[in-house]
Amino acid sequence: MASREEQKRKLREQREAAEKAAAHTAELRKRTAYLAAGVGLIALIVVVSLVLVSQSGDDDKKVETTDVFAGIPQKDITLGDPDAPVTVIEFADLQCPFCRDFAVHDLPGIVKKYVKPGDVKMELRLLAFIGPDSSTGREVAAGAAEQSLIWPFAENVYNNQGTENSGYMTTDFLREQAEAASTLSGRSMRPGRPSRRSTRRATAGPEAGGLLDAVLRGDTRGRRDEGRRRRRVERRDRRRDLPSQGLMGGPRGLTLAIASLILIGIAVAGYLTYVHYADIDPVCAGGSGGCHTVQASDYAELVGIPVATIGLGGYIALAISLLIPGELGRAAGMALALIGAGFSLYLTYLELFVINAICQWCVASAVIMVLLAILTTLRMLRGPAPPEQTADTAGA
Repeated sequence: MASREEQKRKLREQREAAEKAAAHTAELRKRTAYLAAGVGLIALIVVVSLVLVSQSGDDDKKVETTDVFAGIPQKDITLGDPDAPVTVIEFADLQCPFCRDFAVHDLPGIVKKYVKPGDVKMELRLLAFIGPDSSTGREVAAGAAEQSLIWPFAENVYNNQGTENSGYMTTDFLREQAEAASTLSGRSMRPGRPSRRSTRRATAGPEAGGLLDAVLRGDTRGRRDEGRRRRRVERRDRRRDLPSQGLMGGPRGLTLAIASLILIGIAVAGYLTYVHYADIDPVCAGGSGGCHTVQASDYAELVGIPVATIGLGGYIALAISLLIPGELGRAAGMALALIGAGFSLYLTYLELFVINAICQWCVASAVIMVLLAILTTLRMLRGPAPPEQTADTAGA
């Protein structure tokens, strides 16, 4: 009789301990969910800030115009001495960001070294392969060519270039650039439509991203069976939800998957960082040239820092977060991955709809970051293992 009462008492204590553990786990999960939501909100704010900073880089593209053509003969579309032995023809689209890079960074040196001394003369023939704004700009440029002002006009357009096909190349915008070209050259640009000859010469035609899994159950078959069941539950719980400490924060397989993705990401971002500083073209499968186009675009840098280098730092920070024990490490990893995934998706959007080129390495990094965002969020929501509650501790 006494043995039966003792057994009931133990079962009651076990039930109470299990209810207490379940309540603690529910409270812990609720707290973790709130924390994860806060981390997600912070990550969203950071991503939006990065996007705004990246877009403000368009303003950085607007550089102060200087008259690099001062003192050099200009007639129609020709810049330089008409009798120069070498003629260089530049084909360009006023909306093209690569044409802009050449005009801003390379052309002044060529003009100074070769055109100004009379060794080379240059001709500017405009294309309209990017969009309708290109045709509008090309037509106005033809009028500038008729007045021998196409070179300073084009330079002003490039120095104030906006995003392709965004509608920035309005009549007012083009008028401002024409007036600036007139001011620099010291000559007034006359209004009026260009002649067919000027239009023909200036254009080149159109071309063409462990809750407690098992709640302790009463067992009336004796202490031996009860001990076996308890040990099975403990082993299963340890396998499902290892204590959240350091590298083993969260389930083993989940953490190892995160670590593996981080290593791959470091390799990808490290390679693109090397490509940037070595000033070489990245290897692009199929020889599409998209990798070079993206890496050479204005969007390949953020506030003067290569995006690849920022990504490399992000992957390294994610690796460090795995070594931070407890909730702090999981929250840091989730925040970093969400920020990286959000910004990577924005960059993929730019590749598809603004740059019109795909970098396979960048897409691979974006996929890795999205997977890391999913896995680190799962790791955060699962949280640490609940406190060990067994029959032994309950009955102690």
